[in-house]
Amino acid sequence: MSSTCAFSGFLSTLSCQSSTLLLTLVTWDRLVSVTRPLYQRSSSKTRVILRLALLWGVATAAAVAPLSATEYFGPHFYGSNGVCLSIHIHDPYAMGWEYSAGLFILVNTFSLLFIGISYLRMLQAIRVSRNETRNTLNCREKVVARRFAIIVATDCVCWMPVIVVKLVALGGYEISPSLYAWLAVLVLPVNSALNPVLYTLTTAQFKQQLARFCYSLPCGAHPELNGYDSAIDSRNSMAQFSHNGSKRMIQRRERLSSNTKVYEFK
Repeated sequence: MSSTCAFSGFLSTLSCQSSTLLLTLVTWDRLVSVTRPLYQRSSSKTRVILRLALLWGVATAAAVAPLSATEYFGPHFYGSNGVCLSIHIHDPYAMGWEYSAGLFILVNTFSLLFIGISYLRMLQAIRVSRNETRNTLNCREKVVARRFAIIVATDCVCWMPVIVVKLVALGGYEISPSLYAWLAVLVLPVNSALNPVLYTLTTAQFKQQLARFCYSLPCGAHPELNGYDSAIDSRNSMAQFSHNGSKRMIQRRERLSSNTKVYEFK
């Protein structure tokens, strides 16, 4: 019944809902980029900031609502269990149960289905594009498919147990309150902990930036160049070689011309 428990419940709900909404937004952005590559999209930072502000505003409002202590939520909505979670599986029909069911069943199920269907559509679009351009980069397609599968699998590992447990509790089956601790420690943080790895740390752009940063250090080694950088360096080398060859040819012609003039003078 303390304010610390209420604040912990607020942070837990905020982190879960903001993570869910952010993944949905990232998936939608990728889906548009892959399936409609020629679509003219606005790259204004103001629009991106407004979308993120709206997303965080919705997540914050959803987390703050139970703190209002109204008749619907009761005086201690977050304090109804020992870990201050709003999932409410030991008493699924307590005050504010529709709110809890809406967050952990409807929102998570919609996001999970949207993410899964979107990545399937992206993979299909990549295969169609490969077939139309007669490209045989099956290895690259396998890498993309494996990456998409890992993203969807981690979302399922995080959200499916919560959805199933909530549905089982609403079905009238008794669930031990000790399950709260397992959900709070092992299930809910999985997605948030893996998202930075999946969406940032393992991407080629991050690796390139990290290599350049290490190279900029006094004791840094030369970074490994990707195909684009290697192509640029190769093109620059060829241009330099061609320039030097042209310069040597001009100098040779000038020497021959001067020798011919000397011979004719003699």
